[in-house]
Amino acid sequence: MDKKIIVILIAAIVIVAGVCVYFAFGQGEKLGGTEAYTDIKVGDEIKNDFDVTLTADVTVELPISEALSGMYFQIVGATPIYSTLKTFNDKVYECFVYDIDENGEIAEYYVIEDSGVILGVSYEDGTNYKLTGTSCDVTKTIEEQEVTVGTTFTYLMRALIPGMEAVAVEGYSVNTVTEIGNGDNCKLNTTMNSENKDMLTLKLASIEGGVYKFEGNDNEYTKDGAMSYYAYTSCLNDIKEIYGEDSIVMGKKYSEKIVTAYGNRDVTVQEMNVDVFGTDTFIKFYYGSKDVLYKTYMETAVDDVFELTLIVDLVGSDAVKAL
Repeated sequence: MDKKIIVILIAAIVIVAGVCVYFAFGQGEKLGGTEAYTDIKVGDEIKNDFDVTLTADVTVELPISEALSGMYFQIVGATPIYSTLKTFNDKVYECFVYDIDENGEIAEYYVIEDSGVILGVSYEDGTNYKLTGTSCDVTKTIEEQEVTVGTTFTYLMRALIPGMEAVAVEGYSVNTVTEIGNGDNCKLNTTMNSENKDMLTLKLASIEGGVYKFEGNDNEYTKDGAMSYYAYTSCLNDIKEIYGEDSIVMGKKYSEKIVTAYGNRDVTVQEMNVDVFGTDTFIKFYYGSKDVLYKTYMETAVDDVFELTLIVDLVGSDAVKAL
């Protein structure tokens, strides 16, 4: 499994929605009513909570010789740039450090010199993987390992959300051999169940030459990109700008009543599928009669292993006013 694909896909989906948000409704309910929005201006704040869930429970059949491939560094021709010491299970190991260019981003692999076991991977954006447990002897090479039912290894994955540097999706990927076949094959089960909830406040810092920037965020946005946090049409335009109009397949459109940060609201629900860098992503937008984007729901499969779900709710914005 390509570990980096998880991070690439998270980044892509977050760009689509602007931010992944979940609101824990605790306010007193208001009946009826609606909200309208204005163009975002410098100083405007947008408040969001978010919920990101990454789950997996999949079993694949593969050669026994490949059962532990996710735990070993096997990039042919790579040259270590230096050596360092790393600790695993209270023991210190001498490790080679490799700089690997993965889709234009440098990843540092920390690999036990004698065995090739990957103790950790660190990316420039702050994403990292760390070996936290295994039934294997990490001093042995992959050829020396005896793979049996119950052989297991676990990595802790921490992926930062682009544009929200203080926020990360974190979870344990547990890989376990569940069956040995009569031939050279085995079955490997991968599980993960992680969820992250938090609150984020964005404040527009500048508008220069059509480039919008938020405080503490180096990302550059178009006007639609900046407004995609709270305006349905802007969010849809932003998707078209990033992925192209042909990437979108519009689905069902219907009415529904939902609870929002502003109270109970009658909304239009627009379903669609978006081709996000070659991966099909299902999205539902919930917006009001004045185009205010109250909620976004997204789900997608990651590398046929992980299920990624993001739920978005608008908590508050200086550019959104109750009528």
